[in-house]
Amino acid sequence: MISRGTGPQRDLYLVMLQTCNQDNRQRDDRPAALQLAVAEVMTLSLALWERLTGKGKVSLAGNSGLWNVHINPDGWERTQTLDRYLKAETVPKHPNVSRVEKTAWWVLSHGTDSSHTGPCDRLQTAVSRLMALV
Repeated sequence: MISRGTGPQRDLYLVMLQTCNQDNRQRDDRPAALQLAVAEVMTLSLALWERLTGKGKVSLAGNSGLWNVHINPDGWERTQTLDRYLKAETVPKHPNVSRVEKTAWWVLSHGTDSSHTGPCDRLQTAVSRLMALV
């Protein structure tokens, strides 16, 4: 361990401490960026799915087979896990990026109509940004 001494030793200690703090800040920013990217991909996926099919998130979850759909005793269908991935604040600290990517590609596989090229391009770009973070 480096002593906090004086002179050159102290300067070296301060530089190392500053470097460690910068590295920690960069590491702390990475999960936030990942959570934002996950939420963006999921939000764009859901929006494109709704535009293509006219159906909502329960349909996306059930038809893709990638997300669980829970049915309450009163018949109300919930997509609890998928819901957490739609807002950056609620995305888990260790999101299932593979499931998010598969969801996006599954939705894109249904968007071959030329009238949806803009939303498809935006989703593909968001997936690329997400995968660059992992």
